[in-house]
Amino acid sequence: GERIEATAGDEDVPAETVEQLEAKVAKLLKMNDRMSKVEEEVIQALRLYPALASITRMVVGFADDNHDTYCYNEDPLNSMVSPAHGHWLHTDLPDGDQAEEVTMEQAFAKMLGGRLCEVTVGSANLDVVDCIVIEPMGKQLDPDNFTSGGLVIVFHGLPACDEVGREWGEVLRMTRLLDGGITVAMPLLLAPDPGVELEDLRAFTAAAIRDLGHNRAVVWGKTWGGPWAALIAAMATEEEFDLRDRVVGLVVYAPTAMDAEACARAMALPTFLAWAANDAESDFEENSPSWVRGLRAAPPPTLWAMVDDGADHTPSVMAQRVPSFWGMEVGTATGLFIVICHLRAAIARHRCDPDDDAVRPEIHRLCEELPDHLSGHLDEDPSLHLPFALEEVIQKVGVAAAFDRLDAVVTGWLNANFEERKKRP
Repeated sequence: GERIEATAGDEDVPAETVEQLEAKVAKLLKMNDRMSKVEEEVIQALRLYPALASITRMVVGFADDNHDTYCYNEDPLNSMVSPAHGHWLHTDLPDGDQAEEVTMEQAFAKMLGGRLCEVTVGSANLDVVDCIVIEPMGKQLDPDNFTSGGLVIVFHGLPACDEVGREWGEVLRMTRLLDGGITVAMPLLLAPDPGVELEDLRAFTAAAIRDLGHNRAVVWGKTWGGPWAALIAAMATEEEFDLRDRVVGLVVYAPTAMDAEACARAMALPTFLAWAANDAESDFEENSPSWVRGLRAAPPPTLWAMVDDGADHTPSVMAQRVPSFWGMEVGTATGLFIVICHLRAAIARHRCDPDDDAVRPEIHRLCEELPDHLSGHLDEDPSLHLPFALEEVIQKVGVAAAFDRLDAVVTGWLNANFEERKKRP
């Protein structure tokens, strides 16, 4: 900055005031230099160690290698704000005269910190489906060295709008799915839609898993999207469909009524069902009978969360603490359930192909999202970080036996509704 000088005629500006201003300017310049250095160090660290991005709630944004400040224009949904989950790193928002070209779907994707892509389905009624894909920041920074935790396909059944974007941004924050390295895909399909048939749902799910570079998924349906998710899960239990061992879990929040037989088949997969008693969109008394019957007949692990409050607002339901989960919040329980579904599927994959080098890092990555007290059930120190405890067991009994033991521990924890049990003697 230029030196601030007072002339002899500036009687209204005392010399000591000028000196104070100069000292403040010098201090601000020094702080600016320091912050620029800190910003460079943070960006370099994130590039070298992308995993750092998945353990922070801080949003780090930059435009390019110049580290310029990036200004977001008004979009068709709302003023651009960072998504609640904290995982985003976008530098391609249109600016200036291009702002009016942004579609509602593109703005919805940006609001969620995701991207809009096309999934080629090729079925009778679904040729190409627009899909919002929200990925962990680590995958965006360094995809070649990123270890994925799996995929979740969400059928919320609503159009792209700011209210839905805010709701699911909070859902992703509360479940911490992105922290666990899990990618979330949201097809822009309105439910219910009589034009979408069973084969279309099967073809879309298989195509999404393939096109997004995964080998399996957990399906999640809310309200009208609940029956769709359940129908997909039901197909995954039958040999005749190509979704077997590719859809590994089902999450449903306040689903609408559906055929009891299909519901029961769906719950042969690990299932998490949550409902608020005051949900006016999907009334419990009216829509729950087939779901409750299926739940009671379903094999474990199956989890059930009934809360008094929250209505049809998913984050409000997730904020409730459920006694049957030993005081754990529903959102936390949902995230842990999905992580364990993927973990158990990865262990099963290792049993089928022990030489698959990609599975072992994936198992360790998912273990990072589970509490350390489970180490005690691996016959290790319960204060030891679970991935480290797993390595200790591998050294003692071998990889296959250690993974079998881990599978038994996490499945038992699910069956016990996340009870924090003491180390077994």
